[in-house]
Amino acid sequence: MILLRVLLALCLFQASTAYRLNVPRVLLPYHPTVPVSFILEVTHPTGGCFSWRSTRPDIVSVKSMDTNGAGCSDRAEIRSVAKPGSVGSSELSAVIFAEDKGSGTTLSCGVTVDEIATISIETTTKVLFVDAAPARMTVDAFNADGDRFSTLSEIALEWELSSSNKAKPLRIVPFEQSTYEAPTEIVKLEKNRKKGYLILIEGVGTGTATLTTKFSDTYLQKVAAHNVELAVVANLLLVPSQDIYMPVHAVVPFQVLIVKQRGTEIVTMPNPSYELQIDGGDIASLDKKTSSVRALTTGNTAVHLLSSHVDVRAKAGLRPPSTLIHVVDAESVQWHVSGENWMLETGKQYEINVELLDEHGNVMFVSDNSRFDTHVDEKVLRVDFKSENGTWLLVTPLTPAKTTLRTKYVAIVDANGNRIAQSGKIGGEQRAVLVDPVRIIPPVIYLPFVTEKREQIELKAAGGSGLFDWSSEDGHVATVELTTGRLTANSLGNTAVKATDKRNEQLSDRANVHVLEVSGIGFGETVRETFVGEPLELNIKATGLTSDGVLVEMSDCRNIRVHVQLSDNALLRHDSNEESKIPKIGTGCGSITLQGLNSGDVRVSISYLGHKASIDVAVYEKLKISEDTSAIALQSSHPLTVSGGPRPWVLDPAYFYRRRENEEKSSQLQVTFENDKAVFQCGSTEFTEIVRVRVGNLKSNTLPHPIHAEATISICCAKPTRLEIFESKARPAKCPLNVHAMLVESNAELVLRGSGACNGVATPLASINGLKTKWSSSDSSLLKIARQGIHSDVTAGKKEGQVTIQAHAGALSAKYEVTVTHGIKIEPSQLVLWNEAVSKGAFTISGGSGHFHVDNLPTAGAPVSVALRSRILTVTPKNNGQISLRVTDSCLIDQQAAALVRIADIHSLAIDAPQYVSFIARCEILYKNILQVEIGQEVEVEILAQDETGASFEKEHRPLADAQLDANNNHVVLTKIDGLRYRLRANSIGTVSLSATSKSSSGRVLSSRPHTVQIFSPIFLQPKRLTLIPDAKFQLEVVGGPQPTPPLDFSLNNSMIASIEPNALITSSELGYTSITGTVRVGDGH
Repeated sequence: MILLRVLLALCLFQASTAYRLNVPRVLLPYHPTVPVSFILEVTHPTGGCFSWRSTRPDIVSVKSMDTNGAGCSDRAEIRSVAKPGSVGSSELSAVIFAEDKGSGTTLSCGVTVDEIATISIETTTKVLFVDAAPARMTVDAFNADGDRFSTLSEIALEWELSSSNKAKPLRIVPFEQSTYEAPTEIVKLEKNRKKGYLILIEGVGTGTATLTTKFSDTYLQKVAAHNVELAVVANLLLVPSQDIYMPVHAVVPFQVLIVKQRGTEIVTMPNPSYELQIDGGDIASLDKKTSSVRALTTGNTAVHLLSSHVDVRAKAGLRPPSTLIHVVDAESVQWHVSGENWMLETGKQYEINVELLDEHGNVMFVSDNSRFDTHVDEKVLRVDFKSENGTWLLVTPLTPAKTTLRTKYVAIVDANGNRIAQSGKIGGEQRAVLVDPVRIIPPVIYLPFVTEKREQIELKAAGGSGLFDWSSEDGHVATVELTTGRLTANSLGNTAVKATDKRNEQLSDRANVHVLEVSGIGFGETVRETFVGEPLELNIKATGLTSDGVLVEMSDCRNIRVHVQLSDNALLRHDSNEESKIPKIGTGCGSITLQGLNSGDVRVSISYLGHKASIDVAVYEKLKISEDTSAIALQSSHPLTVSGGPRPWVLDPAYFYRRRENEEKSSQLQVTFENDKAVFQCGSTEFTEIVRVRVGNLKSNTLPHPIHAEATISICCAKPTRLEIFESKARPAKCPLNVHAMLVESNAELVLRGSGACNGVATPLASINGLKTKWSSSDSSLLKIARQGIHSDVTAGKKEGQVTIQAHAGALSAKYEVTVTHGIKIEPSQLVLWNEAVSKGAFTISGGSGHFHVDNLPTAGAPVSVALRSRILTVTPKNNGQISLRVTDSCLIDQQAAALVRIADIHSLAIDAPQYVSFIARCEILYKNILQVEIGQEVEVEILAQDETGASFEKEHRPLADAQLDANNNHVVLTKIDGLRYRLRANSIGTVSLSATSKSSSGRVLSSRPHTVQIFSPIFLQPKRLTLIPDAKFQLEVVGGPQPTPPLDFSLNNSMIASIEPNALITSSELGYTSITGTVRVGDGH
């Protein structure tokens, strides 16, 4: 045999990449007819584009495997191809190079070809179990230096089993008949009914056998065979097999199991092949019939499983299965639940068992003859099963709660069936928290991929303890914060997130997350109504297409910024500063916030990336009832105005409603709706009730989430206890309550009102229209009743006076005293006063109700101050100036009168006297005395004080002035009456000139213009007596009087007797007597 030196070559790495070959060196055996091959593979990473070459293709050939279009591969097969006779002539070695020109990487591996010198069978065990899983037997080949060949490839070997027993305990199992994989070369050999370097051995019976292998072809006959001794035993288990701690009188049953390839089988005991044996019998007794051990007293012992094949086990070095038994006293109990966490999930079944512990904390065996008193609260925990000894339970939590489980070790049953009581001190409690299952809401999450701002959503999980840890399977698609559950969409794709309860990791839930592109925008189911002054959140939805082409709605699209347009900006305002929210009502993934400004209907449009949608919304005034409380007489009704609130929905007006919410509470109060009125009708029973009126629209396809408005009113139905009469028109605020006035020839509407007791308090009644009333008037000529009922029309006559109106309703009645009067007048209409505090003026008010006030009371700088007492308005000068005072009747509407007051200093004087001293002459027909006027007649002369405008001051204040009146001759005699009045007495016929002087308040002397007075003789008619026949005429003569003679006025006391012309021509008519009177007028009424 020629020895060859082995060339070992390490893989070279000439580039900085991470590429690696699967082996650094290869040792291949030489065979003249069987090509021995080995696979070289580039890994870390795979998929490189390598070209392969050998430095000695005559010794080792190389061939790429699974080449791509470029003719390169990351795998290659090498083969030893040295020819017979060349071995030993030189070293058979080569280097294999793998080059990736793209990355500039070159890898190399050294390969040596040598002769096989020895072989060896390698295995993981020499002891096999009957009918257990087969064992792998592998042949390793070595060269003369003891180096192991990398592979034997497809070189065939012969395998042989030999045994002293007739029944062979082992058999060779072909790979094709097993459930295990084989290398490719072994599969090829088995197809040619040959065996290679790897076989499977299976135990079929107990015993020993020898496994021998050698090469089958003549070329390798020189390599010595190799064998190995194998033992096959039954794989027995003694159950229980661990050390047992048990109390006195406890019984533990034992089982013998045999382990086979497809599981375990119970060995029926007693059995001729196996036997149980106990060490001694004073600590515990063994019942071989039942294979059970009963503890007799405290101490230690052991149970052994003996087999009839003791020699085989002994040769294999196997001890018989044994179990140590410790009989001890119990000290305490210990609880266990499946999962070992006492936070339990509702609806899930749990195993609960109670263990006994000794003083050292060892877990004791609780036998079936033990008795525990175990209690659970079955209101929250359903007991599906409970063992007889009370230590093992199947329970299902029903509802979230906290509960306590309790148990006591109370007795044990001895061999005779007697119950041996225990102290009862050994026991314990266990607290358990019952929680709902953990649920991520929603279980599937769709998020839009928004480039401007990554979409985030706060994931919510329910159930469990409420404290969760969050995780994401693929952070490239979406990440989630560990403690908060905030999910961030990073890129398009799919992943899953998991919520795990921090207090029990067994409680968790998964949710699938899909990050998609937005394919549509719209409105979700949303509230579409709001009130003025209140916000309206419209739900928006975004849709996307999954990888399967399914259109889905996004779970969260708050980061999508849509463009909002309103059809009427006067009704709604878009609040762009308000953040988008996940809808709490309806559906959608975000929202826009609008603010109601005025009542009306608006169309809202949104758009995003070319996608558009619109929706109709409504804005309403807030619902109001015209009164908060109302008292109504029994059997009476009262309408109240209902304003605001939702209108009939524009797309489904038929669903509109107005109703009373608590109608079932009272059948005595009826509520009906008429247009904008709510009519409340009381019955015959007294009570007080809060009535709630509700207005809105019912749910419909176009209004999935309608809003409603409610308003409340307190209605008191009371029996009238008092009646009063009022005028239906608003009463002037300043009119005394007991004063009622009407203008003559005017109309008025009177209304009868009542009051009753509501909750023990006298309350005015808003309506008594259920009463039957009768009106009457004490004087129909002053005030006439025109209509009966709660409302009555009355008409005033033409004269003034007092009248009483009465209204009767059953036993109740009311009176109403009315003053009928003319309208208000003020006399004089104006006053001029000089600027002295004592120079007061007075206006007299006539007509009206007798109750007046001054509307425009003078201020501090006004010309006058005023005082109104009854019907006298007194003004006192303060400063020069003029003011118009407006006096208003306090009880009669629109009754006003103005009084003008002027305050000034005396500017000039004027004389008020007749230009003539007039006399009256008389002529009597038939017998009548002539009355003549003598020259000594007297007249009054007044000196007028005037302001700069020529207006005269009031005569009532003439004593306040001191003027001097003078005459230019003696035709008259002047006598002073007071400061501004004189008496003039005619002395003789002629003309006299009068002049007046006085001093003003400034000290200036004032003078009047001269005033001329003519003194004339008495006027006579001649003749004084006259007798005429009928139809006769006579011319009278006028003697005396002023010159020239002014026109005369004639009058007859009996115009049937005669007539007279202005020129004093008399014509008689009939027989009889009459007198003629002639009057001359000389101006100013004289």
